[in-house]
Amino acid sequence: MRCGSRPHVILNDFANARVDAEGLRSELASVIPITGSCVCCSSQYELVGALSGHRHAPRDIMFVETNGTTDAAALLLMLAASVRLPAFTAPVQLSVVDAKRWDRRWHGNHLEAHQLRTASHVYVSRRDEVSAARLEKVIASVSEVNPAARFVEPGDFMAEMVALATRVEVAAGSLEADPPASGPPHHAHHFAALSLPLPSTVDRSAFMAFLQGLPKQVVRAKGVVEFQDTPGEKRMFQRVEDEVELSPYPLKKRDVEPVLVLVGPSLDEGRLRDDLAGLTPTP
Repeated sequence: MRCGSRPHVILNDFANARVDAEGLRSELASVIPITGSCVCCSSQYELVGALSGHRHAPRDIMFVETNGTTDAAALLLMLAASVRLPAFTAPVQLSVVDAKRWDRRWHGNHLEAHQLRTASHVYVSRRDEVSAARLEKVIASVSEVNPAARFVEPGDFMAEMVALATRVEVAAGSLEADPPASGPPHHAHHFAALSLPLPSTVDRSAFMAFLQGLPKQVVRAKGVVEFQDTPGEKRMFQRVEDEVELSPYPLKKRDVEPVLVLVGPSLDEGRLRDDLAGLTPTP
């Protein structure tokens, strides 16, 4: 396997995903085809089931190749928030941009740009089939849609994923040997979606200011929060673009843990955790 890794792929397609899957089996540790609708909606339970049933081994890397109509933000949000996937890191999104077809898909242009907005990494394919001027225009356009995404080559991206898998294994081993009082160590890796625990209660105005002050690359934020001025009441919240919405009604289920789920390119987990720590009420 490449870079000493064990890559696995879940392949989603509208038609017959098994056809493409068979062509990949010789190159990968495993291939799981999901035929039908998008894994961000109707097929999401099948996707989560495939992920939760995966038997992890050292340096395992799971790739999910989605079909062309997937709502990337919804998929990332679902993966980051799922309580059935504790063995996985936060998701990382690699978008493949076709240099010949980018921004030339007519009605599909908006969808393609929307999918790109949450990517942490971008690979521009078919570069040898376009002029230098066209390539420069594509790169500039992609950067305008998502200035936080990093352009990568497939080999470099794979090496980065292997390094991430290795760091996770080392961190897990150190936690088992000697758990630090301050919690799990943070590493310098930027994700496309994160699920972070919130303090048990927070000051309402401080939390709303925190949501409004999230980095520009945060496309969506949602979760559950409990405010100090309404103890025992947990509410859903979300922020889409610059608009923050808070449910006027508390959740009926009170044992839900406060949590924040963020979707966007190159999210700095360490910085976000530090900002959340500042919301912890002082005695």
